[in-house]
Amino acid sequence: MSDKTKKLKLTHNECITMLEASLSGPGLNLAGVDWSCFLALISCDNKLVQCNKAIEAAQDPKNIGEGKPAKQQQKLKKDWDEFVKEREVLQKKHAKKDQSGEPMVTREGRVISEDPALLAAEFEPLKAKYQDAIDAREEQLKRVNEKLEEEVTVELPVITKKQLPAEITQAALAPFAKLLVAQ
Repeated sequence: MSDKTKKLKLTHNECITMLEASLSGPGLNLAGVDWSCFLALISCDNKLVQCNKAIEAAQDPKNIGEGKPAKQQQKLKKDWDEFVKEREVLQKKHAKKDQSGEPMVTREGRVISEDPALLAAEFEPLKAKYQDAIDAREEQLKRVNEKLEEEVTVELPVITKKQLPAEITQAALAPFAKLLVAQ
């Protein structure tokens, strides 16, 4: 470890956030930071690479019910797909519409309901019908979140205050906070 690098214990989630930030936006504007070193360290860390592949596979709804007998897994996947389709139909039915008649959505992509109470009332039987698939999907995502919180040790380049662009915001700098050093 040199004076230009820092050994850190980070969760997989923090590593992924830093990697994404270094590839776009604020990371590209930090003068003198050797991001190729950063990328090489992250991508060569075998645990992180394996974790990322496991996370991608685990997040995929096609892998719902993993570890269960094949027949049960197929039923859960079929039920999940049907649930998603029926939920979308229900959301569109109760959606506020824009001028062109399309459902209005939030920035996060969620459909805005005209009458949330009515939608909730109609959603309950749908939820009950597919409860096993919903539970399996929630368990699947819980395992993903647990994996994202596992820690790895990585050696990354430090960032000095003089490397920061004058116009950088606190939000843009946040992913790199653990790499900042006073100088």
